[in-house]
Amino acid sequence: MTLGTELIVVSAVWLPLLITLGLNRRPALYVRFLLPASLLCLAACGHILYAVVAGGAGPGELGIAIMAAAEAFLLICFVAAFGPRVVEAAEMDLAITARRLAESQYEGLRVLDDILDPGPWIAKLSHSEAPVRATACLALAELGDERAVEPLIGAVGDESDEVREAAARALGDLGDPRAVEALIGAVRDVEPGVRGAVTEALGRLRDRKASDPLMTVVWNPADPVRRTALEALGDLGDPRAFVPLSGALSDANADIRRVAARSLARLGDRRAVELLSRTARDVDPQVRAASATALGELGDADALAPLLTALGDDSEVVRIEAATALGKLGHADALGPLVERLEADDDGGVRVTAARAIGKIDPAGARAPLEAALAQGKGRVAAAAATALGASGEDAAFEALRAAMTSEDDVVRTAAAAAIGELADERGFGCLVAALRDIDVDVRTAAATALGRIGDRRALDGLLAALEDPESDVRAAAAASVGTLGARATDGGGAGTADHAITEPLVRALIDEDEDVRRSAAEALGLTGGETAFPWLLGAIRDDDADVRCAAAEALGRLADPRAVEPLVETLWDTDAYVRWRAAESLGLIGDPRAREPLVGLAGDASPLVRAPALRALGQLAGADALEQLTAALDDVDERVVDAAAWTLAEQGGDDAMAALLDAVVRRDAFPKVAAAIGRLGAAVHETLRKRLADAEGPERVRLAAALHRAGDDAGLDALLEAVASDDPGVRSEAARALGELGDDGDRVAAALEKATGDRNDAVAALARASLARVRSDGV
Repeated sequence: MTLGTELIVVSAVWLPLLITLGLNRRPALYVRFLLPASLLCLAACGHILYAVVAGGAGPGELGIAIMAAAEAFLLICFVAAFGPRVVEAAEMDLAITARRLAESQYEGLRVLDDILDPGPWIAKLSHSEAPVRATACLALAELGDERAVEPLIGAVGDESDEVREAAARALGDLGDPRAVEALIGAVRDVEPGVRGAVTEALGRLRDRKASDPLMTVVWNPADPVRRTALEALGDLGDPRAFVPLSGALSDANADIRRVAARSLARLGDRRAVELLSRTARDVDPQVRAASATALGELGDADALAPLLTALGDDSEVVRIEAATALGKLGHADALGPLVERLEADDDGGVRVTAARAIGKIDPAGARAPLEAALAQGKGRVAAAAATALGASGEDAAFEALRAAMTSEDDVVRTAAAAAIGELADERGFGCLVAALRDIDVDVRTAAATALGRIGDRRALDGLLAALEDPESDVRAAAAASVGTLGARATDGGGAGTADHAITEPLVRALIDEDEDVRRSAAEALGLTGGETAFPWLLGAIRDDDADVRCAAAEALGRLADPRAVEPLVETLWDTDAYVRWRAAESLGLIGDPRAREPLVGLAGDASPLVRAPALRALGQLAGADALEQLTAALDDVDERVVDAAAWTLAEQGGDDAMAALLDAVVRRDAFPKVAAAIGRLGAAVHETLRKRLADAEGPERVRLAAALHRAGDDAGLDALLEAVASDDPGVRSEAARALGELGDDGDRVAAALEKATGDRNDAVAALARASLARVRSDGV
């Protein structure tokens, strides 16, 4: 029967297709294919049953009819059970796609405003179906709108564990500090999946108020989310977590020990070196490897001995991590053992890592073994040796690298070309120009980049020819190097002085089909200048690609042409934060007063990446008239914005700017950045600070003392050292933290912090240890 055959096709094709779509999480296509498949099964089933009843079908057809009925029933059940969720997921796919489109297309955002509006998704958080509410949580996280935070906080208390978990993950993605309290309350949720999502989100939010509940989880050996809690404690960086993390190093579960070792390193507590030295001998190789990694991250000289021991471990994974850690440690005594591993280890990965570590410590001191490894001519070991030789800065390494340019191995030739560029040896000009015609695209790309580093203008002809290379990576690298060489050729002549032989090919590259080439061309035109480039760069700030628009906005600022002001002002409303950032910076460089009002508006931009340069540009344009905006920004939630406002005020100087900085420095969140900016004022602020210091008490006195010390007055340091010995543990804690943030490695500071490590208050002692490690590290 024809219809029976069609039904078999449905079974063999449609159902596997639906399963595939499900595994690939394509709900929008589910909606498109699932319902037609259900209808086709029903139609086939009805037709065959009619034939059976009418007597026109045999037992075979009856079997097919039963199978059709079963498949139709299963499909209808699927629609009934999951239909709402599938439709909601399809809508979420549409919203996510719209958002990504809008990020690169300004007009797209205006057209798709309704889809991007979080309102409908917030409304779905009250839907009767739990899967719909969970999907709404995920959609709100994708949209990234801060208006979703409060509704999602409410969803953390939803009756469905699926919704609570989705809400916690969404709040972690949004990163809004308002969610901390609600998430802390959910740490004790009955469902492990929810608790895991909550602890992960708390780690991402990095609020130390979460430390106590997370430590409670860690202390419970039966809690299945201990591993996530350990990772979150490492992310928080609270010194109080040292004790529970240290205890977890002795856990019976190797995975717990491994995570504890990595998290312990992120605390920066020097006491961890001894503990990690012991776990570097753990029975489990993954724990030993994690301990070696952690020792490298701590950067303490006492880690050298256990890391050298780990370099001889039976496990190649441990040896690789030990070699990497020794490279970070940078101790000269590690050079000999690393050379031994480079020459004799039986694992290629260890030899590669040893070569890289040598390149970080002292490649000049190990030039002979590196050249021997390079002479092998192929493989990752030879390539790593070439990279290390490039980092050596040794002219004597050039001949070995030039010989490697004839290697049969593409990877080695690529590494050798890049290394010659690092050496910036003009003798490399010939072999690198020849490499622009290499059969391998990576070699040609590395050669084009290296020629820009060497800076020999004779390479321009070859690089201009490479702008026509069939591979976009080569064209992009060539454009960047042409810009570098062209900028050197202008000798600072500025716009209008560029060589047309350079500018015109770059203008053609500005309309290349590849966005990376267009971006490199825009950057290069900003460096080379030239009247010819200006109208093309104006067009490029409307490019479809955000990176190209960003480069064009920066280039227009370099050209400093007043005609660019109005187009750049329009770009301040670009959908991409990086483009708005570059446009704001460029307007500050041009210095045209027409940009003032738009920059005032941009100072309240949703992205801190934009607010910071907008404030700097506003300070350049408006001077003292920008005081109100700059002062308000000292209380911004983002430290980059606080830093920009503080330094701009310090550069302006004057009594009002000084008063604003002094009022802000006593606030905990603003202190580090504002204190650094006050240091720029120097002696001009000494008298005022001394007067304020005389009347201040508690933590405020500590912060004023730190600011005075930053400004170069020894009275500030005296007051800080006095505060470390205060009767008030809050003052002692603040003083210990401030000394670490100042990074002063003087003997008096080190002695005071050393003494404070034995403080009777655990929090003070922990802060003193962290600050002591920091000042010692900064002083090295």
